[in-house]
Amino acid sequence: MKNKRYVKFLILPIICIAAGIALSAYITYQYAEEYKNSKLPSAQAEIVDMTSYEKSGAKGRIDTVYIISYQYEIDGVLYESSFNSYSPKLVGDNIEIKYNPENPSVSTAVTAPDTKSFAFVLCFGFIFIVVGAVIAISVYKNRFQFIVELNGSADNVPRTQNQKRNPKAYYGLLLPLAVFLIAVALMYFQPFAQKSINADEFAKIMQTEGYEAENSLERLQNEFGMGSLIEQAYSVNTDVLRIDFCQLNTSHNARLLYNSAFLPDGEQVIDGKNMYASQDEEFFYIKLTRNNTFVYGACSAELKTELLQLLSDLDYYNE
Repeated sequence: MKNKRYVKFLILPIICIAAGIALSAYITYQYAEEYKNSKLPSAQAEIVDMTSYEKSGAKGRIDTVYIISYQYEIDGVLYESSFNSYSPKLVGDNIEIKYNPENPSVSTAVTAPDTKSFAFVLCFGFIFIVVGAVIAISVYKNRFQFIVELNGSADNVPRTQNQKRNPKAYYGLLLPLAVFLIAVALMYFQPFAQKSINADEFAKIMQTEGYEAENSLERLQNEFGMGSLIEQAYSVNTDVLRIDFCQLNTSHNARLLYNSAFLPDGEQVIDGKNMYASQDEEFFYIKLTRNNTFVYGACSAELKTELLQLLSDLDYYNE
């Protein structure tokens, strides 16, 4: 049995080869399905909603996955489906889909096979197989050397008396651990970060200031094209002033809405990391974001000071 002990060195190359075969088989099957779907008839679909969730990506990065719902009509019958994407869409946009003519309720937003990803992943699978095979051949060719080393190593290890460890030796381990825990605590509790209010608090503050805030969730979900990414929303609307307050499901999506929010052309009067404002002869416009909230404001030029004061009362604006 001792002569077979070198076999354990074959475990890694066998795993590499198996992983390469599995990866190649999976991506080939996926590509074949995408190619088959690309031959199905096309239809136009409308994005009707969008939500998202976050997951851990490579190197500790947090990736946002969007679940995009769409509707399409075939022979007078309305169908609904969804797909996952790392790129958001706007509610109300039209996209091309493929559907099964024998069962129109089955559809896909993948209209063409992803040849680039197929080739990239297939290459990786091939590399795994080649590397595993090279290591396995090398281990087998040098098996007698492994046997000699394995049989001789057990009797040649010098026996030394256990020595007591110096307690100071543990400081090198405890210090990085303490720094890591403190960093995690600061990221979670964010004691120095600016706090944001929620939609209900916005409505109460506006009521205190003498304005009536209406629940505008459905309207703003459609108007801003963000769908269910906006979880709560209230708006103040008068003849000369408008404030929209949106609470989104994540701070990433609040930033996404802030970056995509359009302000009419005018002279730039505020340009900060989380705030932008422009003004022309008649109107003043401003957008702000903090954590998972987004605020849009517009008013006549004469009411600029009043609007900024309202935003200051919300603690979203400081001169």
